[in-house]
Amino acid sequence: MDIKLESKGKTNAGIILYNENKAKISDIVRAKLHSSINDGGMILTLYDDHGDSISIVGAFTGGYWGEGPAGTFDVLKDAGFDVSESFIKGNEKFDIRK
Repeated sequence: MDIKLESKGKTNAGIILYNENKAKISDIVRAKLHSSINDGGMILTLYDDHGDSISIVGAFTGGYWGEGPAGTFDVLKDAGFDVSESFIKGNEKFDIRK
């Protein structure tokens, strides 16, 4: 199952979407922050141990510190990733695993 959610460019909306949908997949083991020409923005995709995913479009960013990267950090910490603020600040895109 692959779930794709639109946040309309709002970090808080993305966090709400994440919290409302995270139970729909199993243990999250991979996180990918990437861009999409077709979707017109950054996408945070979280993958579980069965290959299912949740993609949230337009809410989360990296490569600096501000509202979008802070949201990325909060979601990754909640999902159990061992990341730091400096990791988020230093990476516009990433693909990490636990």
